[in-house]
Amino acid sequence: MTAAVAARGIYTQRGANRRLFGGILATCAIVLLASLLILAERVYYTGNMHYARWLTNGELAAGTTWQDLMAGPCKGRSPLEVNEQADGQFLIRCGLLWSNSKLFLSTTFPEEGRK
Repeated sequence: MTAAVAARGIYTQRGANRRLFGGILATCAIVLLASLLILAERVYYTGNMHYARWLTNGELAAGTTWQDLMAGPCKGRSPLEVNEQADGQFLIRCGLLWSNSKLFLSTTFPEEGRK
């Protein structure tokens, strides 16, 4: 093996290592960015008195019960969170994170179902 071929192999290996390191670094950056966005939404959800309507999945009818929520829009998603806004409306979230949950506005607090 000549010195030129051996040297070329070293540089090829360095390029592959740089690409691997660059891919790992890019993946870490994406995960960090996603985590920061989830944290920012969570702080906005719990700390803000006026949640943006366009981030919700709709409004619930007055008199909606917990059983109605679990049978309908919140099916398969738990826990349920209820936050009251400054204007008297309630934010009801089915699920824990914005990415895999549903969020509804309601003018009344969900009632216990009566049978």
